[in-house]
Amino acid sequence: MATIDINRLRRFHADATAAGAALRAQWEKVRYAREDLARARTQLEAARRPVPGVKTVEDGKTQKRFAAAVTAAEEGLRLAETENERLYRIWEHAARLRDRVRQFAAEQGVLPKDLQEI
Repeated sequence: MATIDINRLRRFHADATAAGAALRAQWEKVRYAREDLARARTQLEAARRPVPGVKTVEDGKTQKRFAAAVTAAEEGLRLAETENERLYRIWEHAARLRDRVRQFAAEQGVLPKDLQEI
């Protein structure tokens, strides 16, 4: 009969929890990057198509600056989404391990009470 190291079982749970927390934090970064991109696109569009009757500065430098901001925001979003995908794969792996060892421990009848409720 296989023996189960309870400390290792708890570490699998802790690893999955930590990976989930990192994934949630990264998702916030993705959300902020999307907001930055939307804001930059809105500013660029406003510079390209000014509202009639509203005084604006119409020069090529302003549009170039806003276009550069859009490009930077797109790159920031790409990086945030790439990191989000990487962390998702890590979380998925950690959660799968946690579930498997938890199920095995439950089948063996050695799953601690505090881990049964999770």
